[in-house]
Amino acid sequence: MSYLTIDANSPREVLRRPIICRRWIGKSLALVCCALGLCASYSTSSAAAVAKRRLSPVLDLPSSDRSEHRDNCTNVDLLPDQVLPWLRAQAFNQRTEKSLKNHPLIIAADNGTMPLEAVQLILLEEYTIEKSDLRSMAAALAHHGDAPASRDFFQQSVDSEVVALQKLVAMAQVFGLSKEALSVYEPMPVAHAYSAYLAQLSNYGGAAAIAAGFAVNFPAYGQMCGRIRDALVTKYGCSQEDVSFLSWFADPIPGYDDLAEKVISEGMFRGEQVCEIKEAVRLLQGYEILFWDAVWAKSQHMDTMLEPLQV
Repeated sequence: MSYLTIDANSPREVLRRPIICRRWIGKSLALVCCALGLCASYSTSSAAAVAKRRLSPVLDLPSSDRSEHRDNCTNVDLLPDQVLPWLRAQAFNQRTEKSLKNHPLIIAADNGTMPLEAVQLILLEEYTIEKSDLRSMAAALAHHGDAPASRDFFQQSVDSEVVALQKLVAMAQVFGLSKEALSVYEPMPVAHAYSAYLAQLSNYGGAAAIAAGFAVNFPAYGQMCGRIRDALVTKYGCSQEDVSFLSWFADPIPGYDDLAEKVISEGMFRGEQVCEIKEAVRLLQGYEILFWDAVWAKSQHMDTMLEPLQV
């Protein structure tokens, strides 16, 4: 075997150094990805599958919509009562509603093929979420309670979370989950992005952003709860009382938009900008999908969230 001696200072080798460096970095990245178990995503078939996944409407933007997050609200001049219709018409919200409407968990529920493990997972995850959201609403009440509409809105939110937590514990017992099982369960991090961001908004954000987020998100979340509830009653033999936790969120709240608009008005009067409100709503909607994706993935015993959940 012979070895080629190379003059490292020759012009030819100097020119090759950046190329060699880039190749070395590329190979190193590939090795790191393989070490993390991501090699499959670099194959042709896996890359196509990953491209089709819908883990979040924010992660898969059509090229025509990629600028919406940067400048779609900078030149918008809206009155408080125009904010909710405008937000609901945004592309990110349309994608969220479509993704949830066609979510595999919901399709399985409609078809009577949803594993009951998925329902148990919803309750287990929601137990931690409800406790967090209760404290978040108490924090929002403390921060924004000096404004009349915000005080009423967040006080009602606190009261609602208290009732929801009670109904959740009762429903969990129907599905074989004791209070101890709820308490010792280790929640999935990805399922709690919504709740964590709500805690951030409640402590550091504006009242208008939270109210708008709820007004836009609750109908989507409520429809998910309603379809699961209906499936459990009609296809799984549950009574309405058995699924009262889901009904608590599935049934629309009369006049909720009016309450939210009053809070939005107070928030905008205090300086909250449309772009800030939109950003909060966009993130909450994206995190909503992550919750359902995580529950479905675990109920199907998927080892990784890289698997396509929606096509």
